[in-house]
Amino acid sequence: MKKMTITGAFILAVATFATAQKLETGKNFEREISGPEKHTYDVQLKKDEAFNLIVEQRGADVVLRVFARDGTLVADQDSPTGTKGDEAMVFVAPESGNYRVEISPFVTTADKGK
Repeated sequence: MKKMTITGAFILAVATFATAQKLETGKNFEREISGPEKHTYDVQLKKDEAFNLIVEQRGADVVLRVFARDGTLVADQDSPTGTKGDEAMVFVAPESGNYRVEISPFVTTADKGK
């Protein structure tokens, strides 16, 4: 299983695969997010390959979503952890390809968090 760990919240909102930041195995980073921001990341997976995404919420309650290349939502996660603690998702690719991971606040009027 391929593991991806992301610690923090996020500041850049990027909408396309061409410009989305690539997620790298074992690489942690911290960003800020607030309100209606959406931050997107790119991950290349083979069929049945899995990745584990963990976002440590510090003042921001986030939702995790995974989209297929055609824009179809293939997975989402929002656990009742509120603005503190980990938001985590394990995703198994139904087919080989590029997937877009979107991280956004649960509430579009949310204050800034990390």
